[in-house]
Amino acid sequence: MNERHAEVRTFRFGRGQDWTINSKTWSSARVDADPGQCKIEVWNLVNAGNWVHPVHIHLIDFQILDRNGLEPPQYERGWKDVVLLKEFETVRVVARFGPHRGKYMMHCHNLVHEDHDMMNQFEVGKGGPDPLSDRAKPLLAPPLGSTKPPILLEECLPCACFEQLPNSCPKQET
Repeated sequence: MNERHAEVRTFRFGRGQDWTINSKTWSSARVDADPGQCKIEVWNLVNAGNWVHPVHIHLIDFQILDRNGLEPPQYERGWKDVVLLKEFETVRVVARFGPHRGKYMMHCHNLVHEDHDMMNQFEVGKGGPDPLSDRAKPLLAPPLGSTKPPILLEECLPCACFEQLPNSCPKQET
């Protein structure tokens, strides 16, 4: 990855008595990953069963590095926020976690899996908003009839984390 070190995390999507990620269901009191603000991480998404999971990671867009060690097809090489995790499959994705701090979730988009708490949360940076205690604040819009463009969000952020990610990373043992 251009001589950069990236934290590697593994998340196993499975089914025991419940639909789980790393053998756990949702808990608002637990944070399962803590990527640094604007840090690059590689996440191994592992399907431990014979179900299909469309996995949605909030806040970030990511790139698929490989599926079971093979290059992704051409149509999967763009930016994603959902990836289809097929039966007994491992998909490696790379992302830069930012620009915002706070708590975000990852979950399966199968409605019955999501309804049964197949989700977890991660916290980007420290001291950011918590959706359970910090209410969303409206973004200010320019007045009607204004010819001035709206302020770009990127100009107000604490870090510049919009550089392009590499499209391939060396495999790391977990």
